[in-house]
Amino acid sequence: MVPTNDDVDAVFDQWSNNLTINVVQPPYDDVFGRTFVIQDPDGHLVRVAPID
Repeated sequence: MVPTNDDVDAVFDQWSNNLTINVVQPPYDDVFGRTFVIQDPDGHLVRVAPID
């Protein structure tokens, strides 16, 4: 979790340049704020979202 919606976009911009990370769901606005999902090199899904 990150402090703000802008931080979600900043993390996405940083991580999306990494070729070992697969973007499962690009950034979008949900009821709890901005979010996206990536898959790390080990296959784990990671959701980034603002602190609730």
